[in-house]
Amino acid sequence: MTNKEATRDRDGVDFIYLNGRLVPRGEAVVSVFDHSFLYGIGVFETLRAYGARVLHLDTHIDRLYRSASAIYLNVGMKKGAIGEAVYETLRANNLDDAYIRITVSQGEGEPGLDPSLCKSPNIVIYAKPFETYPEKLYKKGVKVAIVSVLRQGSPLSGIPLKSCNYLNNYLAKVEAKNAGAFEGIMLSKDGRVTEGTVSNIFMVRDNIIVTPTDCEEVLDGVTRNMIIELAIKAGIEIRERDIIAADLEGADEIFITNTLFEVMPVTRLDDRIVGSGEPGEVTLIMSKLYREEIARLLVDSDMAS
Repeated sequence: MTNKEATRDRDGVDFIYLNGRLVPRGEAVVSVFDHSFLYGIGVFETLRAYGARVLHLDTHIDRLYRSASAIYLNVGMKKGAIGEAVYETLRANNLDDAYIRITVSQGEGEPGLDPSLCKSPNIVIYAKPFETYPEKLYKKGVKVAIVSVLRQGSPLSGIPLKSCNYLNNYLAKVEAKNAGAFEGIMLSKDGRVTEGTVSNIFMVRDNIIVTPTDCEEVLDGVTRNMIIELAIKAGIEIRERDIIAADLEGADEIFITNTLFEVMPVTRLDDRIVGSGEPGEVTLIMSKLYREEIARLLVDSDMAS
């Protein structure tokens, strides 16, 4: 077996997009002086492709640029070029259903916080076959844990960032994993429920969906926004307001969302059973509506092309 074949067998990836060109996986490297490595200065987006069509590509790229602009990072590529590069990466790796990550780092420069030390960013697009989450998780639900690691608000008031500095999320994930939980739920310093380490959270009480208010501590998740819109269209009451841990403990249903696992039912909160201990009716409705909307969007994409 060649080195290339061994690499491909590991995760199904032959090529990675790096700064304008497709590079064999083993040659896709950046400098140890990249300021994303040194200081965590960079931004990223995680996307999902269904049947070689990327869901909400423009929305994700828009958010990527908003985050980059907020930290004075010049992406150095037009939005359309980023989108084309995503599809180029999918085709190069013969991928249909895929996990995709776009990363923009500040680039190489001498140590120091002066942004002028870095002359150009590094743009990396990585795509691999999407590994579907086990169906039993959707049928039985998952456990989440309220962790002690606090969600830090954005350093820029009112602007939630999806940056490469993920230390808090990492520590929260480790704590959740040690508690046997699928996801960790982080609180703000004043005790409000914010979000998961990689997800947004929703609860249901008396058939009303409630989710934390969109603020600097709550990322404006693409899937989160889609759920809100779908609930409104379906005539399901949904509210954005402050939530505390006691609210979650008294919820009839809880679910979490992100681009990769879509709508995931939660049936245990710490050591408590949520509702009946099975995925709730409203959760299942929202999951069904979400998947139907994906199918509709993909059909519209085919028609547009």
